Amino acid sequence: MTKIKMAEEISARTGMSMNDATTALNAFVEITRECLGRGEKVSLRGFGTFRMKERKAKKAYDFMARKTISLPMASVPEFVFSGSFAGKTE
Repeated sequence: MTKIKMAEEISARTGMSMNDATTALNAFVEITRECLGRGEKVSLRGFGTFRMKERKAKKAYDFMARKTISLPMASVPEFVFSGSFAGKTE
């Protein structure tokens, strides 16, 4: 589902105008991005948690240049589904 389709679905289910639904969805994405940038996690009960994860440095192969390259350690965004969203009952 694309962002536009998601905004249309939010609009249809809530009675919000398409413009308001798009604004709300864009605000959610922006707030989540800002929180992750500050190292905070974003938890939505019953859905999951967005957080930053440290990816270890590793070797990779560049097929275009046909050589091995080193990828440095990096912080990457990660999403973990909640148990109830994944169908688990705990």
